[in-house]
Amino acid sequence: MPDAWAPAMLYGAAAVDLLLGAATLARPGKALWWAQIGLIVLYTVIISWKLPEFWLHPYGPVLKNLPILAALSLLIALEPARPAR
Repeated sequence: MPDAWAPAMLYGAAAVDLLLGAATLARPGKALWWAQIGLIVLYTVIISWKLPEFWLHPYGPVLKNLPILAALSLLIALEPARPAR
């Protein structure tokens, strides 16, 4: 990615995070949780590729994704089934 795109990508990623956070408050559900899982996996893959040393960082900026993915998986599993129309 060209250096000139870096600010736009950073602000775009922050905007996506903000929208997912707002959607979590307004309309939680399986589709949203799957979107969050997808974004976390995407971020994890990019960081693992470009900044693999973050896996060993003392504050765990990448490692923390594992319990978050587990929590989202639990939310999906515990979501009550919708009645058929």
